[in-house]
Amino acid sequence: MVKKKHIEKLPNAPLQEVVFELFWELESDSNGLPVDNDYEYALGLFKSEISKDFKHSVKLTHVLPKEINLQLFSFPRHQFWAAEKTWPVVQLGPGILVVNDIEKNYTWQSFRKQVLSSKIFLENSYNRPLTYVGLRLKYIDAFETGESSVYEFMNQNFNISLNNNFGISGSPVSVNIAQRFNLDNGCFADFNINSALNANARQIILWHSAYSVESKLESGSIESWLDNAHDFLSRQFKEFVKPEFYARFTQQ
Repeated sequence: MVKKKHIEKLPNAPLQEVVFELFWELESDSNGLPVDNDYEYALGLFKSEISKDFKHSVKLTHVLPKEINLQLFSFPRHQFWAAEKTWPVVQLGPGILVVNDIEKNYTWQSFRKQVLSSKIFLENSYNRPLTYVGLRLKYIDAFETGESSVYEFMNQNFNISLNNNFGISGSPVSVNIAQRFNLDNGCFADFNINSALNANARQIILWHSAYSVESKLESGSIESWLDNAHDFLSRQFKEFVKPEFYARFTQQ
């Protein structure tokens, strides 16, 4: 049997966004809350390192209810773009590095290169070794359902079966499904599927697929982990949709 050649970039890909997240361990303040005392200093060095290709920087503001303590969460505080709203974007905050790109620019090799170079910039910016405690690679895809109902579309095109047997009348008009798998290698696979409307008010199916680890790991292991994560998600994408549906993404 002749093995099909791997397609580096699908001509008609449903990809909306790809996201990489890297988390590191924070210290604790006198109240036991997480704190990154080196962040402001590291931010200046990081900006200097990345500004060759990402000249446009944005400081983010987060408006949340007062009862939510932002110290309890690792979230991006600064973004770095090649130009205003020109993808990809690299985001930095206490305890978190994020790299985002969209389908227009995306190839795995270019995204991989950006992730690894951003990690090097991060490590060069801190005056102490970082203890990494989590990684996540996530793909967000979207499909227009056309005239089909949500259940019809998913049953026809995905390798899942949705059916309600509890006697309710009427047809389902939305769906929201979340599944997490604990893999044998200690990583997690998450699949979230929900219906929504796109910018043109057309019904779509959104599918978030993620591969993550939530334990300490060495800096030198991140590159191989990243490749394994991509291989896993690429394989699962092909297995999740039916062959006829996948063929639509390979058409010019």
